[in-house]
Amino acid sequence: MIDIRPILIAIALSLAIVAPASAQNFQRGNEAYERGDFATALREWRPLADMGSAPLQALVADIYVKRKDYVNAARYHRMAAEQGRHISQEKLGIHYLLGWGVPKDFVLAYMWTNLAAAQGSDDATQRLKK
Repeated sequence: MIDIRPILIAIALSLAIVAPASAQNFQRGNEAYERGDFATALREWRPLADMGSAPLQALVADIYVKRKDYVNAARYHRMAAEQGRHISQEKLGIHYLLGWGVPKDFVLAYMWTNLAAAQGSDDATQRLKK
């Protein structure tokens, strides 16, 4: 499992500089996430993700995957992927490969996986070999 703590710390610091209210929303969402209260984490983080935070978009997408809401998961992975976040590019490729929340599309699955591999994702590179 990926340790998200460094990502969360970076997000918290950037939000604290920009807007104290956003930093508070982030902190409440982080506390909720850590105790497994994903509904509260979504409520706190989704507005921040919608403002363009790629790391939060990826985290929101992962919560949607846990809830098996693949349409919203794909939507938020796409937001982060379009900003160049390779983990989200890789996961969006999986969405297209499996038809999770999007129509199955092997060309788009390959494209997103290839973009992630080009940024050094070993998992994406291995997936392309298969």
